[in-house]
Amino acid sequence: MELYITRHGQTKANVGQYMQGQSPGELTSEGCEQAKKFGIYYKNVKFDEIYCSDLLRAKKTLEIILNESINKDYSVIYSKNLREINVQSLVNKPCLLDQKLRNNPPENYRFNLTDKNDETFIDVFYRISIFLDGLIKKNISENYNSGINKENVYKLNEEANKISSDNFVNLYNDGKLTYKNIYNNEKKFKKILILCHGGTISEIMNNILYRLKKNVTVKKIKSENTCLYIIKIFPKENKKVILTDKDLIYSFDLFNDISHLNNNK
Repeated sequence: MELYITRHGQTKANVGQYMQGQSPGELTSEGCEQAKKFGIYYKNVKFDEIYCSDLLRAKKTLEIILNESINKDYSVIYSKNLREINVQSLVNKPCLLDQKLRNNPPENYRFNLTDKNDETFIDVFYRISIFLDGLIKKNISENYNSGINKENVYKLNEEANKISSDNFVNLYNDGKLTYKNIYNNEKKFKKILILCHGGTISEIMNNILYRLKKNVTVKKIKSENTCLYIIKIFPKENKKVILTDKDLIYSFDLFNDISHLNNNK
């Protein structure tokens, strides 16, 4: 399967640099234009499945994108697991405050609770695990098991080392070469659009890193509004029974790409 992962368009909170969390969020005129440009640029891509955060800013972005598509018979699954991190105590407060709280000390960024009702990024990691497991079971093998569960999710992340997003971006070349080596001819992949949030995308990447057994995590990837990541996930050659990630290959084809925003067509 081929995942097209994108972030919602620019919101008023993005411009004002304050926390949105799981509040609805309101797109700016620029955010609407970003979504429209994405839709125009990828209008010929026929998605087999579409998943979207159920928060308003994501739903509105998707609506604008699909209005430009040449395909009009889409059904969309709205998922709470794709929501942004729930930080009730910080909603409408400056993003700098969140960074200050979560970087004191720096190594605890993804663990720190600001309030007992708030999520940590490890909580987001876990619900993204559930989402990705479901996709792989549905589209590749119902026997698949990532090994990530509620009991071990914190331990997995405590043992992981941390690297910067600058280092992480280099990983996608390895997967792309692997894909080319296995399939000399273009293989048809089921195309799946996933529309979510910046913090959610970070934890999707952390999740995939774990599945690759890289034993590294990132603090947070800076994903631009309506940027695109394309990740192929497919079985190793001649694998008929897919049980774990040892049986799969992850190929990174695009990383935080915003070329559609500079397109004039």
